[in-house]
Amino acid sequence: VKNISGGKLLSQLFEITEKFNMQTQIQLLLLQKTMVVVEGVARKLDPDTNIWNISKPILENWLREVKDPINKANEFVNEASEVLKRLPDLPIIMDKANDVMTLIAEGKFNPNTLAYKSLREEKLKLELMRNKILGGVLVLVIFVLIVFK
Repeated sequence: VKNISGGKLLSQLFEITEKFNMQTQIQLLLLQKTMVVVEGVARKLDPDTNIWNISKPILENWLREVKDPINKANEFVNEASEVLKRLPDLPIIMDKANDVMTLIAEGKFNPNTLAYKSLREEKLKLELMRNKILGGVLVLVIFVLIVFK
């Protein structure tokens, strides 16, 4: 395992994603750069360094922190409270959307106006809120299934 280069492995992964026209996330590019640097420095200091053994406990701790069902449940509760705080604004947002739809139907709405841009921002916020709720519910269901299995 110590002979496997993490940098080369990630490089091959990116070649495969490019070959199949898959989009590469910027975080992975930064990860590749970091791993190549760390691996290079570690091998200069000690040619027998096994980067996989060194990184295993760090990755395990990170996974526990980030992917822990309890942490995910706490995230869900925090996000749900944010959604509930915005719930009273929903009728106002819906009224504004209705007004804009009426203007569009009458041909009086210019998409370059500030109102249109504001509406798009609200739409994006609502979509993000919806996605967070769905993600939180999914995590909660998985957590319940794991705990009560």
